[in-house]
Amino acid sequence: MDDDAHEILESIIHPIVVWRRDGAPPHEYRLAYANAACDGLDPSTRTKVGGRLTDVYPRLTDAQLPEAFASVLATGRPRQLDPIEVADTTYAVDLWQVGPDHVGVFIRLLPPREEAETQLVAYGDDVFWVHDPRTRTLQYLSPAFERLIGVARAQAYLDPRSWVERVHPDDRDAFEAHLAWSDEDSDHLDFRVVRPNGEIRWLNSTARPMRRAGRPVYRVVGTARDVTASKQVELRLRRSNEDLEAFAYVASHDLRTPLRGIESLTRWIAEDAHDPNSVREHAALLDGRVKRMSLLLDDLLTYARVGTRPQRPEPVDLPDLFRRVLRRVDPPAGIEVVYDGPEGADGIIEAESRALRDVLAHLMSNAVRHHDRDTGRVDVRLALTQGGRQLAIQVEDDGPGIPPKFHERVFRLFETLRPRDEVEGSGVGLAMVRRHARHRGGDVQLRSEGRGTIVDVQWPLPEPTDG
Repeated sequence: MDDDAHEILESIIHPIVVWRRDGAPPHEYRLAYANAACDGLDPSTRTKVGGRLTDVYPRLTDAQLPEAFASVLATGRPRQLDPIEVADTTYAVDLWQVGPDHVGVFIRLLPPREEAETQLVAYGDDVFWVHDPRTRTLQYLSPAFERLIGVARAQAYLDPRSWVERVHPDDRDAFEAHLAWSDEDSDHLDFRVVRPNGEIRWLNSTARPMRRAGRPVYRVVGTARDVTASKQVELRLRRSNEDLEAFAYVASHDLRTPLRGIESLTRWIAEDAHDPNSVREHAALLDGRVKRMSLLLDDLLTYARVGTRPQRPEPVDLPDLFRRVLRRVDPPAGIEVVYDGPEGADGIIEAESRALRDVLAHLMSNAVRHHDRDTGRVDVRLALTQGGRQLAIQVEDDGPGIPPKFHERVFRLFETLRPRDEVEGSGVGLAMVRRHARHRGGDVQLRSEGRGTIVDVQWPLPEPTDG
């Protein structure tokens, strides 16, 4: 055991012992290490290093610890034992694998008068935590920690950074300050954690410092609650307000522009009524403005309907969906569009097929239509992430690229980077993709430096239903 690990274990106020598997099956277990806190449990524990389990803790053999040790070593997964009653004291016991043949045991002493409160903490949905800002160690974490964060408590005790590293990088500095809070009043913090499967959850934590008169803070205690659902509602409300602002801008600017053109053309036709050639030219321009106005209104209506007509999830064959969208986009002969994603049974998912088809069509069409060369390549990459609960969509092209100053602008409704007379479509494509993704709790990012553009879409999949 290295010096840093030894220092951390010695600073923890609860007993921790490490057992070594010894010999051939049926194995014996011998005490390999006991921290200083074990003296409060049994002052002789540390003098018994090297002794067998039955000799060190003869009263705990009824807990079937050897079988539990074997299970942890065989699976590599931590395990929480049922509370163990010895005389008037209740022991809460957590096991975790320390090495190929070593099992760590974290022992929490529960006096009877505290049991009701402890059971509430142990089986509640909120995380109860105790942090020592002097040694930067976690002194206690309730079982809800493992359910919410996805990290074994035993691992967090040994390596307090394992919790910090699960905090979203943008929230990490604020979270570390929260753990070491020293002001008189409580501190409240909303922060994100990234679970091992990539899922992001929002937590709200309250921290309160503990101090003795005239002395520095010696403990910070707190609770953390999952507030992901309320954060998602808050986000949807904020985005709804953004959509209202976008509609107001469209109504006052984008839809008014072709109307002004129509007004001017009708006046010119009246003025040039004596010249048939001029009238025909103006009439052709008028027809173009009317068609553009009709396209804008159709696309605006489609944009507004996103999310108002729920679609029933159905089996979607991703390779087949790609091929159907490719035929619809109909790229020029010199532009190669390549699929990279799951095939066969792995490529069949439950999803809203029409919405997914429209999003792929917008992304692929944009990549093909805005390419500036006769030959080029577009890669369409699809992958299941977050344990199959999300579809990651990435479309990459080797076209002209998009300058960084326009990276956000291209997601606005009816925005084009070239004059409308030079570009097909209304400029609604990426705005539609973002609206679809965000309505489902996902999002879109764009990357472009020099030539080429990459668009990444996170597309949450519906929860599976029974039957």
